[in-house]
Amino acid sequence: MHEAIERAIDIGRRYHGTKQAGLPVREQVKLELQYQKALAVVESIYPNTNAVDHIEERVVRLGPIKPTTQRITLWGVVEAWLAQHPLRAVIISSGAKGLFLVATDPTNGKITENVKLHEEPSRAAVRAIQRFGEPEAVSG
Repeated sequence: MHEAIERAIDIGRRYHGTKQAGLPVREQVKLELQYQKALAVVESIYPNTNAVDHIEERVVRLGPIKPTTQRITLWGVVEAWLAQHPLRAVIISSGAKGLFLVATDPTNGKITENVKLHEEPSRAAVRAIQRFGEPEAVSG
């Protein structure tokens, strides 16, 4: 029975994360309906208790889960740039302010780019590569 409570908490955290991230209303409504359904299941399992209040308190205390919206669509462009020299690298990392990446070229050094909230990481990689001054290698 604890699975229903954990599921409701997880959905609630994702729902609140979706609201904070400002994703389309359709996504927010979809998760809100799932959350309400999960709360109804918990209420049916534990009638006449404060289980729903407990879940809502936990959701607030644990904080939202931010949605994952990143995809790598320009990977072919990045891969072609990487293949031009064996010591080139693109490293994608997560920091306190979100995703960022570091593009490294042995002759030009390192360039750091922040990945915007709804941006695909490959776009930030292409931006970094272009900052190296190699627009002919990048057509993205």
